[in-house]
Amino acid sequence: MAVAFRSSASTAFANAATSVVTKPSGLAVGDLMIAQFSAESGAYTYTPPTGFTLIDTITGGANRASKIYYKVADSSDVAASNFTFTITGGPGQCSANIMAFSGASVPQPVYSNSKVVNASSVLSIPTISVLANSILVQCMVTSTGGTSSASGYAIATSNPTWTEAWDANVSAVISHASAYSAVRAASTDTGAGSITIASGTALTGGALMLSIPPDQSISTSDTVTSSEVRTLNLNFIATDTITSSDSVTGVISRVWTKLARNIKSWTNQDR
Repeated sequence: MAVAFRSSASTAFANAATSVVTKPSGLAVGDLMIAQFSAESGAYTYTPPTGFTLIDTITGGANRASKIYYKVADSSDVAASNFTFTITGGPGQCSANIMAFSGASVPQPVYSNSKVVNASSVLSIPTISVLANSILVQCMVTSTGGTSSASGYAIATSNPTWTEAWDANVSAVISHASAYSAVRAASTDTGAGSITIASGTALTGGALMLSIPPDQSISTSDTVTSSEVRTLNLNFIATDTITSSDSVTGVISRVWTKLARNIKSWTNQDR
């Protein structure tokens, strides 16, 4: 199954202790949510909704920070109308943003990521390793310096077509957070990523690039012969018939059913 962008939702608040963002439209059980929660100070305590796991923190100078989280959507997320992100130490300028993807690898939703902080109109992000047909996500945050915008998202090798998820300006004093995503067919390293910031004044910005691999689980049913030795490198559920002389090696745990033997039955046995 290929990873696909489903939808995104974004909100920004001035002088608030919470950011309430609407659920991404069409969110389904098993979707991967990537959230960017930004505020005007890295000294604040950032609290995401229950179940969101921190990927990394990026800063845009002394007075701007973004926390990047992920969560695999369950039935309670699908039933919710919105999600609340909270800062302690405020109130302050803050924004919360979520994008949802279908077809992502649930056991390992974030394959790799890298980040950068520098003072330039172009942020250059270190290369990362990817799997074929992964989704790439670039998130950025800028410090003070006036209302700005982001564009020119790119990577050095096999650059895909990027789609903006949000470009959230809280105010003209505390600038903004933004994110783009793209599907990339190549399995080679990305090369350096880049983001161009448009603003009337000098900015300090931080950015992060991450890769979301596609779901690679499979399901199969077959018969193992007495001379067969298997090494399993993917997650899958198999239903096999095994004779008493079989030897089965599993690198990743399997679920075995209907293992008929001469003396007794074996259930859920990794062999």
